[in-house]
Amino acid sequence: MDSVSQLVLGASVSVAVMGRRVPLWQAAAVGAACGTLPDLDVFLDHGDAIRNMTLHRTESHALLYLTLISPLVAWLVAGLFRRDVKWQAWWPAIWLAFITHPCWI
Repeated sequence: MDSVSQLVLGASVSVAVMGRRVPLWQAAAVGAACGTLPDLDVFLDHGDAIRNMTLHRTESHALLYLTLISPLVAWLVAGLFRRDVKWQAWWPAIWLAFITHPCWI
């Protein structure tokens, strides 16, 4: 999938999960960021074009690592927006936005 589709998918999933607990723009912005975050490893140079492409699909797209990092990101997002919504409410939205990235290749 292209980066714009990943961004829109992440935003859509986050908005659907968060519902009306947070403003629409917050859920969309967080989902969009989480939907495109695994692709930011393209800025890392591994030496040549073949290694860049093959290593692009490793750690940043691994379901295990995305699952492990999602509570930390949820905690950071909850602290950033400082609303009555706790990190446990953000966690499913962020996790789903993360795992839709490698699952829809």
